[in-house]
Amino acid sequence: MFINILQTRKPMETKDRIKTIEELNALGMRLARTPTMSNALQVHAAAAELAKDPSINLDYHLISNANMGYALRQLGQYHEAGQLLRDSLIQSATRSPLATYGGRGRVYEELGLVVADVPLAENANEARIKNTQEGLATFALAIQDYDAALHNQGEVYTPLQLQQRRLRTIGMQSPKARNLAELTAGAERQDWLKKAVTYATQEVDARESMGEKEGQNLANSYHSLGQVLSELVVEDSSQYSAAKQAFEKAAAVPGVAENTKTTLYLRRAWLEYKREASAKEAIAPLFDTFLKQSSILTSADKSSLQRRVLELGRHLGSDYTLRAEKF
Repeated sequence: MFINILQTRKPMETKDRIKTIEELNALGMRLARTPTMSNALQVHAAAAELAKDPSINLDYHLISNANMGYALRQLGQYHEAGQLLRDSLIQSATRSPLATYGGRGRVYEELGLVVADVPLAENANEARIKNTQEGLATFALAIQDYDAALHNQGEVYTPLQLQQRRLRTIGMQSPKARNLAELTAGAERQDWLKKAVTYATQEVDARESMGEKEGQNLANSYHSLGQVLSELVVEDSSQYSAAKQAFEKAAAVPGVAENTKTTLYLRRAWLEYKREASAKEAIAPLFDTFLKQSSILTSADKSSLQRRVLELGRHLGSDYTLRAEKF
């Protein structure tokens, strides 16, 4: 369908062009699953091509490019995603002042993930710290634009969509702060952990106060909270129940994605590891289920989980080590 749209030689009315761009981006997000991620990329690229028309709001092009960046990241093409998103920011700089802010916010949001999650060698901790801090700074720019958009007229995103993107970006700061806590020590580690808890709690509280009961965004917020609480278990064993409950809530949310459900087995295995590393009988079944279901994960999923997979596999030993190294 999207190829036919690009091949047509008939001029499109502005309203029809915008409607088609929106439909293509919606289709691309539905296709953004492991077996059809390449198709998702093509659909978003078709939307971006249509959105080049200078007579329509620049945000349509920026949002389409951000969606392309998401697909590229999920396919493991971090360099290509980063280049596309940085070029989009250069493009937005030619429109000063911006009429709307949501599109640029979406680009910053996706770029923050690309920068923070780019795969590195296992022992490249200094580069990992630098990239994660840059990713957090980029998230801050996204939140700044979403805040501006919420008080601006004529945005492409609806107020509800802007609030959803803003909250998700706030929540995404939590696992990155948690990662920095793992890579630092002493007072600095404690500071990052506190920030991680604050970010995750802020998102969960906001979503619950809005009355959310379903959807991936709600599941992600519980997922993020469980991750950071897991890191506190070593110092405070009372956090174990709260972390476990957060993961259970994430898994039970109606509409949660299958790759999230699979990842939660790893999170629960890691929680048991943090609680009592010697309790292999509690860790192994969860880790085994995760490995058996891991074919559903995208390249980006696997890249972000690899360090924990390797650590658990080596800890459990034997066949688990081999399976983890093949992950």
